[in-house]
Amino acid sequence: MLGADLPEAQRNRLLRRVDWRFLLPVPRVEKAVCFPGGDLRDGVALIARQVVAAGADHTTDCDLVVALNPDAAVLEGARAALRPGGVCYTEWHNFTPGGARAIMRRLRAAGFGDARGYLAWPSSSRPYVWIPLDSAGAIGYFQRHLHSPSRARKLAARILRPAVTLGAQIGVIGPLCFVARKPGAPGEENAEPLLFATIRHGWTGWGLVDAPSDLAVLLLTRGPRTANKIAGLVFAGRDLRPRLVVKIARVADARPGLLCEATTLPGIQAICGDGLKGVPKVLFTVDDQSGVAVGETALPGTPLLTLLSRRRYRSLALQATDWLVDLAQCARRDDRTPLGGRLVDEALADFARSFGSLIEPELLARTRRAMAGLGDLPSVCEHRDFSPWNVFVTPDEGFAVFDWESSEPAGLPGLDLL
Repeated sequence: MLGADLPEAQRNRLLRRVDWRFLLPVPRVEKAVCFPGGDLRDGVALIARQVVAAGADHTTDCDLVVALNPDAAVLEGARAALRPGGVCYTEWHNFTPGGARAIMRRLRAAGFGDARGYLAWPSSSRPYVWIPLDSAGAIGYFQRHLHSPSRARKLAARILRPAVTLGAQIGVIGPLCFVARKPGAPGEENAEPLLFATIRHGWTGWGLVDAPSDLAVLLLTRGPRTANKIAGLVFAGRDLRPRLVVKIARVADARPGLLCEATTLPGIQAICGDGLKGVPKVLFTVDDQSGVAVGETALPGTPLLTLLSRRRYRSLALQATDWLVDLAQCARRDDRTPLGGRLVDEALADFARSFGSLIEPELLARTRRAMAGLGDLPSVCEHRDFSPWNVFVTPDEGFAVFDWESSEPAGLPGLDLL
């Protein structure tokens, strides 16, 4: 499933072509029709158990229909091919007078019910962000707050992004991507992402005030590899602040890391409480046939990587050291870790397997003896990916630390400093 037997480069290209699947209101796709060919059809074939030919006679039970720049006849055929409650995903690459509103009218005229529009930027073949066109909050965040990797790019983004979203809304910039639903049984009326049901159900219990009638998700799909996770920033109404973050595993390879994070963070919360600032709180975990997703509180801030300079480097490095000391102290366990225990033995064994043929055996033996002489060490939580791109500086000049997929709750002290 999901092309696990394909070469990584090909699999990565095809799965990213269908990242819009995380915007669908259905948990899985059993049967699909894809009108276009190429990478889009090949990508659909990875996420659907069966893809039937476009125009197949008497096909009326599909979960998903995919179309590119559809005219009225194609939309009519798409609706006919869908089961009640089925989903139509369309991409509009051509200039569309009237933009998103005109497309919505075409979908309704074809008999579809609820529909959600997104701008795939910078392209649908390799997007890094999916912007919901009906969310003032998400659009405002994309225009003003979505982080850029450098100061120069940040300035360019401040100028470019408002023009991009305006162009999308009037139909001169695309592609515009729509998820529309064929009217079906009760509970199958809306076209919002599947996880919104979980979010609505838990909203007030998580201490998030003002349960929203309208939710939207800004989907972030950066990363060079298939196993890179997807992050969805969830917005309510016109609020420019994301209210929570949902991390989603694109493929099964990403599942262990997300489940590790979903286990480590509650453990830190239980031990440290409010004594350690800047740690996201896990709100929910989904691990079922639809995949793995972890919902967390959204912490504001600016990536540390964009703030590093000659003038600030020392103070930020010392602040990072203090934060790691605080983590080790509050998450310290009563048991002590013998140096001949699991963590050290595993590390030495991994090193020997990878590099043993490249070094003299005596050097490896000396390393073992040196570590044995250190004695027992306290067991602490290791982040194991404490890098500038995973640390944000918050508005009050504190730290917010993300991406705990590689963490070790019962680790060794000091290693995060290396």
